[in-house]
Amino acid sequence: MTFAQKKDVCVKLSSKPKPSQGELAEEYGVKQNTISDIWKNKEKWLAINSESKEFNRMSNRRPLFPQVEAALVTWITQALSDNQTLTGDILQDTSHSC
Repeated sequence: MTFAQKKDVCVKLSSKPKPSQGELAEEYGVKQNTISDIWKNKEKWLAINSESKEFNRMSNRRPLFPQVEAALVTWITQALSDNQTLTGDILQDTSHSC
């Protein structure tokens, strides 16, 4: 779920009449315990600014290897600007260096 959807869940659970967590789980296509976990962190989700760039993100997890992540983004951006098609074979090819 996006941050926006999580905020929406908290807004709905704060409203009257209050929907059940099961109803919201069905609406968003998730399990009821996911809705419960979101509600437990309602302060975090309600504080999200709808104008921020993270509003439509789905995760706030940091990469384990930020330098590798940055190099990969650079490589993919360059490959796409050169109109290359990225395939699994290209990703597995170790004969080329960056």
